Amino acid sequence: MIALSVCMLVSKLSYHEMWKDEWQAWLVARDQSWPEMLSFLYYEGHGSLWYIYLKIWTYLTPILPDPLLITLAHTTLYVAFLYVLWKRLSAPLLATLLFSLGYFVFYEYGVVQRGYVWIMLLLALLIERFEKQDYGIYTGVLLLLLCQTEVYACVVAVALLFYKFRDHEGSMVDRLRTIKVPVIATLIGLGLFVWTVFPRGGVAAKQSGVYQLDSRRIVDLPLLALDHLAQCFCTPVLLIDSLGVQRLAGLLVAAGLYIILRRSRAALWAAGAYLVAVTVFSWMIYEGGLRQWGTDYLLIMALVYLVYKQKTSLTQLQKSLVILFLSLQLIYTSLAVYKDATRPFSHAEAAGTFIADQVPPQAVLVGINPMEMAPVIGYAGRSMSGLPSGDSYTYFRWLEQVYLPPPSELELYRQFRGVNGLFVLSDRPLPLQVYKNLDLWRSWEGGSMKSENYYLYSLSAQDK
Repeated sequence: MIALSVCMLVSKLSYHEMWKDEWQAWLVARDQSWPEMLSFLYYEGHGSLWYIYLKIWTYLTPILPDPLLITLAHTTLYVAFLYVLWKRLSAPLLATLLFSLGYFVFYEYGVVQRGYVWIMLLLALLIERFEKQDYGIYTGVLLLLLCQTEVYACVVAVALLFYKFRDHEGSMVDRLRTIKVPVIATLIGLGLFVWTVFPRGGVAAKQSGVYQLDSRRIVDLPLLALDHLAQCFCTPVLLIDSLGVQRLAGLLVAAGLYIILRRSRAALWAAGAYLVAVTVFSWMIYEGGLRQWGTDYLLIMALVYLVYKQKTSLTQLQKSLVILFLSLQLIYTSLAVYKDATRPFSHAEAAGTFIADQVPPQAVLVGINPMEMAPVIGYAGRSMSGLPSGDSYTYFRWLEQVYLPPPSELELYRQFRGVNGLFVLSDRPLPLQVYKNLDLWRSWEGGSMKSENYYLYSLSAQDK
């Protein structure tokens, strides 16, 4: 556990470059008041827990740099998760080690510093409570908090309760009475999540395109479910550019998981219900990606642990399948860590460091496409000006259209600010045959993991 914690901290401090999604939550928490932040979440689509947690850490910004604070905040939760996993749960040593080194646990939710780490910590604590048959207020609070992380985590909370409901003996009334506190807490948590995150007003109108079903077919549902399973439990298929291979891997994963969980009808029902729910959500509302789908892996492994602890022992075949699924994660973990150590994530750190060193703090810096500017803003330690409003900004709003100011507007803005020149940063090259008043000063392009580039231009008072 100590070795994993040290490796994680070293990797973050030495070579991991934070992406825009990592910076965005921090900038929102740092630069907004408490009411502004909590009312901003319907732009973000994420629960409030990560933002509230970061907000507390932002009070240390006068004494510590932002990148270090983000790393400390995230690593604190990650180490707490490792402590629960290694010290308070009792899975076999090999399984615990492989799980800790898996792609989602180590890299996607460990190295990448986002709120998904809360899901791992809260899920580990909940498994400990369920193992002890504790369905009191503490368990209820954990479920409520789990619902304040991500929409997929809300489905995880419901699936866990469904498992416990099916697993208990007795009448339906008796089973509900046993888990009534966690059920009530989960319902409250779901209500809070919808209230704080569900888009409304103008944001809902902008997101209307996300909910189009015209091109969707009901027969796509099982195929999407197979994609979930293949990418979560057989991550090497991501290296093979073949949808057929991916679907075949999904079928094999489904068969393997059935063999592992078949001794517990409750676990099979919970895993099946969860997979149906998240597949329908992906199909109808938001498809998400590998980072969101990683909760599939966490939930099913949690169910495997509960079945393992409940039954006398797993068969040799079941044990072999569990080890196989855990081991397959290591291939993608190694590749992700290697790329993270040898390539910049998006060139944002290099661009931000250059701006901090070379662009005077009082100079006007116009940032085109705020969504891509967020990590540069974080590393540069300064805000940018956005057009056409001319207001300064540090964070972005999802789904806002990118505004590309014409050359004449850049000149008018320079005159409005009363400066002899200004700087323009863009995530795409600007055509200099159109922007004749701009000079390319510096560019950062090629070789990044996200294939995101930056171009810094200068504009002087005298047209070319």
